[in-house]
Amino acid sequence: MKKNKFLKIGVQILKLVFVALAIFFLVKYFLRGINDLQAQDNLDINYIQISLSVFIVIIYLFITTFVWFLVTKKNNCNVEFINTVIIWNYANIAKYIPGKVFLYGTKYIYYDKKNKSTKKLVLSFYIEFILAMLNAVIFSLLYVYSSDNIIGENYKPILIALLSLILIFIHPKVMHFFLNMFLTLFKKEPVKTDIKYKDIFQLLTINIINWLIFGLAFMLMTNSFIEVSYEYFLLFAGAFSISSIAGMLAFFTPAGLGVREGVLVSLLLHEIPKTSATIISIFSRAWLIIAEFIFFIIAFSIDKYFKLDVWNTIMNGKKESSKK
Repeated sequence: MKKNKFLKIGVQILKLVFVALAIFFLVKYFLRGINDLQAQDNLDINYIQISLSVFIVIIYLFITTFVWFLVTKKNNCNVEFINTVIIWNYANIAKYIPGKVFLYGTKYIYYDKKNKSTKKLVLSFYIEFILAMLNAVIFSLLYVYSSDNIIGENYKPILIALLSLILIFIHPKVMHFFLNMFLTLFKKEPVKTDIKYKDIFQLLTINIINWLIFGLAFMLMTNSFIEVSYEYFLLFAGAFSISSIAGMLAFFTPAGLGVREGVLVSLLLHEIPKTSATIISIFSRAWLIIAEFIFFIIAFSIDKYFKLDVWNTIMNGKKESSKK
């Protein structure tokens, strides 16, 4: 009994450490962004415009949670939509801890405790990631076609080939084949879901529209302190998409910070002065953290006010006694 008691205490301490780390790194990178901004001279900010851009980012984040809900629903491992919004936010804040394990681990713990199939959840992770990659490739092509950058021309065949390859690997039959082959190696039962190829394209369409919404927010943010023509809209949306996926692939960097900004500067400096590209990159870091933190606070408040117990389930909840 004492052994179990000490084990539970140890688990609770680890969970508290996890929360403390998430808050620490979030504040750390936000303050770094603010300090970098303060180092810039003669920076005149339109606070009304930037506030509007933050609001639009929150709309973008909300639609992103809706896409995740649809993915899990198609794979028959979803929870209630409002709970999905909350758990997505908790996992999103956890990404600021170095290593992507906390991003996925937070969701995994919650869905497992809600007795959802972890195999179907892993498939949902795969679909979510591939959709993000597909979205990035599409907007990368838009960037290449919108930019006068000669170097980008060399990447057109590679991007088109990558687009074709991803479209193959996101086909449900192909996904199920590789997942079940992996499960067979570990002597696990195969998994089957009802998701269809047309469902994938519906989700992709929502993703593309959603990224255009983000692109609008990004342009508003940029124009709050640097005048940039809206004819660069697709180019800027594509540049941020490429930099975001680069940050996602940089596994050991928290939320892709550093990598994302570096790639963004390298893409933008072909179209605008280097100083402007650097300021946009630095500002975007603090800007995105503010929007994500506000959305997190909203989700956390809803969780506590309506007593949905998503936070408590992650921190100390037990598995539900029966499957839904």
